[in-house]
Amino acid sequence: MTPSRLPGHVCNRCFFLALALACLLTLGLPFWLTSTPLYCRHSQVFWDPVDCYKYTLRDQTADIVFVGDSSLANGIRPRRIAAALGLSGINLGEPGGIIDYAPYRLLDHYLRDNRRPRLIVLYLNPWGHVGGTGDDERLWYDAARFELRHATAGELAGFFLDDPRRLIRYPAVTLAAGPGQVSASGAWWHAAVGEMDAEDGYIAPWRPERVGQPAPGLLADDCVLPRRPVDPSREAIRRFRERYQRDGTSVLVYVAPVPECDASREEIAAAWAGVADNHPASLPGHDFVADDWRAHVTLAGADAATDQMIAFLASPQAGPALSLRLTGAAALPAPAQQP
Repeated sequence: MTPSRLPGHVCNRCFFLALALACLLTLGLPFWLTSTPLYCRHSQVFWDPVDCYKYTLRDQTADIVFVGDSSLANGIRPRRIAAALGLSGINLGEPGGIIDYAPYRLLDHYLRDNRRPRLIVLYLNPWGHVGGTGDDERLWYDAARFELRHATAGELAGFFLDDPRRLIRYPAVTLAAGPGQVSASGAWWHAAVGEMDAEDGYIAPWRPERVGQPAPGLLADDCVLPRRPVDPSREAIRRFRERYQRDGTSVLVYVAPVPECDASREEIAAAWAGVADNHPASLPGHDFVADDWRAHVTLAGADAATDQMIAFLASPQAGPALSLRLTGAAALPAPAQQP
């Protein structure tokens, strides 16, 4: 008995349907997978555990909440501030793409599940933006990954429809990275969460005890860094202050330090005048990781940057915003001089 055969046009239709289904599944998998808690626990991407961990914080009673970009995540050590000022803090630093595209999401989530702080400090690198005002192409991928985890359906649709090319580019970039992005052991998750638990959200860009993470290059003290345009998000920062400065909570805006060898220092001070509450400070080049951002300090650089923050919080500049209990006043560094 001769087996029946499907007509050729039906076979072709089934083939193309199966091919289209396979393509959709391949393109859709990165969207689903990278949004799951499981991915966070096994990701080797530096920022994935940082992001997921900070959304798990509950029952915190911090006096000061620091929110901002990656210069904050790598730059301010709340326990050092607590030792000097007797004020507890939490570091909610996240990549610049997130604070640009969704400046309120993590902080609003924190305020729902934790005690309202006495002070919120918005901490940004001098070239950082808030509220979708930046156009740095390098930031969109981080933003997409975190939007998939935390945005509402409407927010997510708006993000991808703002530039529909992201619907193709996101899975393409994720798939191109391959299995090197994940680890079965979840070693980076455990290491990162352990560090942030011990440091109230602070995480260093590198520590010698981290297995498999090469030491980064550092800037030289005699480096020469060219000028870059500085354009703070004035209106977005004004809205940020208005949104959170209520119910007994004050808001301060703080510009992160830059390398002493950066030729943009005068432009930074001029651009941020009247926007930030501090006068931008600087640190030696060797306190910075040698990357394109000029904003990520080393572990030793974080101590120096935190000491600058302590001096600022103890100075008259911050006085109207916060009544400080100085338990370690004798050890405080002198406040930076105003120009």
